Amino acid sequence: MKWLNKQLLFLVSLAAALVMTSCENYFGSKTDLNFIDKPVFQNRNIAYVPILPVLDGFAKPTDVIAGFDELIYVADAATEEVISLDQSGREIGRIRVPGVTSIAQDRKLDLLAVGTYDTLLTVSIPHPTITDSITVLDSVFTLSCIYRIVQRSGLSLDLSSADVRLVVRNPYFRKNTFSLSDVDRRFTSVAVLADNTYYAAFDDLYDTQDAIFTFASKEFGISTGLPFEDDDFLSPINVSVNGELRSDYFKDPSSITTLVQAPQQFFMTTSRDFIFTSKSPNTTLKVQYIEFTESVDGAAYEVRDFVTGDTSLAEGFLYTPNRFQEPSDVTFTGDGSNYMFVVDAILDSLYQFTNTGLEGIKPPAAAADQQYIRASFGGSDPTGKEVGQFSEPSGVAYLDEILYVADAGNGRILRYKLTLDFE
Repeated sequence: MKWLNKQLLFLVSLAAALVMTSCENYFGSKTDLNFIDKPVFQNRNIAYVPILPVLDGFAKPTDVIAGFDELIYVADAATEEVISLDQSGREIGRIRVPGVTSIAQDRKLDLLAVGTYDTLLTVSIPHPTITDSITVLDSVFTLSCIYRIVQRSGLSLDLSSADVRLVVRNPYFRKNTFSLSDVDRRFTSVAVLADNTYYAAFDDLYDTQDAIFTFASKEFGISTGLPFEDDDFLSPINVSVNGELRSDYFKDPSSITTLVQAPQQFFMTTSRDFIFTSKSPNTTLKVQYIEFTESVDGAAYEVRDFVTGDTSLAEGFLYTPNRFQEPSDVTFTGDGSNYMFVVDAILDSLYQFTNTGLEGIKPPAAAADQQYIRASFGGSDPTGKEVGQFSEPSGVAYLDEILYVADAGNGRILRYKLTLDFE
């Protein structure tokens, strides 16, 4: 009986197979998918394109910043003014600041401006040949300083009627006496931190006192009657190199920036890292990232290592020796894209790097080649008058995917937007 059941099962299966094979396309014909276009990434130009009109109502703009109030501020060294603009380029206000060359804004929305002040001093000048012969003179000297510009008036900001306070005076922020060599020592740049302390780069013509210092704001009432409302000098920055603290690490520092950048955020980074530029002809790495670290052994500032030479990642690198000639300004993006921008006043160029030191923009995910795409530009024409060229660029800022460049030699502010950032 079992044998008969097996035979019947075999015959039924065989008949079913014959029926299926005799009916063509029993389960239907195979769908032709050739009508579907395969997704292929089309390379397009990834570059910064100018935004018009050019903002050319300046004499010699030496710095531009994006404020935490989301206004744009410009330092014009020729007119000795700080000018505020909205993001359309419309002027909001301006104020005179003696000798201004560089600016920053802290999170209280005070502006910090590197400038100069005049002071009457009595100096003793020894005779060049006669021993014990000294000439005593009362002379006016122009010295470097930092101003604090308090714009707050109730709930509004008003630059045109702001209170300009002299808060750091060279040389008196760290000593009580004056020497003629102090005339040749000057602040070059200021950069703020999340707690409103700030770094100031200091350049000595003789390279004996080049440094970066830390300051903290000191809240004085206007009614105190003091002639100066000084900020507190905290300390110089020493850099750890091979386990040794170097107090003379910085040479000819020309600009400085931190990771604390606009727009204002509730949870702003508390990093004390900074990036500085150097104009020293004897420094091969003229832009360096200084990292602040804390451990059980204490706190230290160290040079962050970046990859160089791996062309599978990028064609250019921040730490390529002698990459720059005179980097005049550097900034960091505050929107999470973590790019660094550098302008070089001699090469008349702008450079873009990642926070890992690679030059360029990360290509879209669908790109076949994932090497970073170079977006740096400028330096192609000695006149530098076209909208993609510069003449002595001296300042760079970034806000809301817009790049701002202070083109000092042409008396203008140029604005750019990356092609990938257009909707």
